[in-house]
Amino acid sequence: MVKFTNAQKVLNVGIVLDESHSMSPFTQEVTDCINMQLDTLRKDAKDTKVTVSLLTFSTSVNPPSILFQDISTIGKMEKNSYKPNGWTALYDAMNDMMMRLPSKDINLLLVITDGEENHSKLITAEKLKKKIKENLATDRWTFAVCVPPGYKNKTADQLGIPAGCIMEWEASKQGFAELQYTVTTNTSNYLGGITRGQTFTADFFSPDITNLKVSEVKRNLDNVTKQYVKCYVHNHDDLTISNFVRSKGYTFMIGNAYYQLTKKERIQDYKNLILMNNTTGELFTGIEVRSIVNIPDGGTIELHPSFSPKWTVFVRSTSWNRKLVPGTTLLYKC
Repeated sequence: MVKFTNAQKVLNVGIVLDESHSMSPFTQEVTDCINMQLDTLRKDAKDTKVTVSLLTFSTSVNPPSILFQDISTIGKMEKNSYKPNGWTALYDAMNDMMMRLPSKDINLLLVITDGEENHSKLITAEKLKKKIKENLATDRWTFAVCVPPGYKNKTADQLGIPAGCIMEWEASKQGFAELQYTVTTNTSNYLGGITRGQTFTADFFSPDITNLKVSEVKRNLDNVTKQYVKCYVHNHDDLTISNFVRSKGYTFMIGNAYYQLTKKERIQDYKNLILMNNTTGELFTGIEVRSIVNIPDGGTIELHPSFSPKWTVFVRSTSWNRKLVPGTTLLYKC
């Protein structure tokens, strides 16, 4: 038996997978999604011992097909092992897995369902919410729950799961592609946080640095305010980034411009970022800026421009023909 030192972290991942009849057209997509998740856990576990448990549910909860198995020993999920049929005993399934995961370790409970709870017999929403609250209070539990469109707020309210840990998805081929990407990307981000010493997150699907303190930014990042000019983009401006910079009297050089993030965007680990304090206008950057927004080495994260009312994010452009957005600001290093 392999022994692990006391310093080595143990992460138990419990996967709760909907096997109700509405999932029957997507058996291949389901197995692909689970296998990608297993690959992500294998690749990014690093110094963390990861075990995986998997159970499916429909009208009732099936016994776990995997229980506390080391991620390094798990093979691929076979398509013929997933057999959708029945209703949606979601609460019973979540409770079953929660009771199996040990409270002494770090636990991630991943739930994928395309339907609303409609058949649980063993636990009510009220009792399940109480158990979830107790687990969250230990700072060792993270819930990542994927629900159908329109159910995010309802799930957050009924079960007390942080909104940042709930994502909506649609049961379609495109929906599964987006689900697979989002779940695996954010799992990679989460594992990066575990490596850095975190034991849980309340923002599995949407990183939140609303409460990021100026003192923390100043301590970890470089103040580059004096190195950049701020150029406001008007409707009448030439919106091609190279022409815009030249129109302001500067010599355009690729890599010297940072555009303001205006929509949800996938940010890779190699993208340079600048944070602007919305109160003082000060600019900060450095290697640690990616850690602050939970971008792992070799990974990506979906970042929304409204991630914090206190900070504005700027992304380095490596293009000469990027189209700028009127009403935004461009940072340029002279």
